[in-house]
Amino acid sequence: MNENAKLDLTPPGKAPKAPIAPNGAKAAAPKVPKEPKPPKEPRVSRFAKLYPNDAKVTLLVKENPKRGASKDRFEGYTGSATVGEALAKGVTYADLAWDVGHGLISVSA
Repeated sequence: MNENAKLDLTPPGKAPKAPIAPNGAKAAAPKVPKEPKPPKEPRVSRFAKLYPNDAKVTLLVKENPKRGASKDRFEGYTGSATVGEALAKGVTYADLAWDVGHGLISVSA
């Protein structure tokens, strides 16, 4: 008998074990390619949901109450009819949230 040949000692009625490779390791099952995942939707921030670009911005104060860099950004509201226009002029979503919360502006859909 050849010393490389192995006897199948599987009892009748049982499935045979996975084939054994010549180096003694078990043979791996063939890999089935996975289906590609659908592309993810672009992520939208919570601020963008609260303040959509087409929402109307209304100033509730007559003069700019801010100082420093925020004063320059607050000027972005002047001449802006919508949130999108204000954002294009340098206003941030954090500015919008702060100014609405402190009654300096109102945003209406």
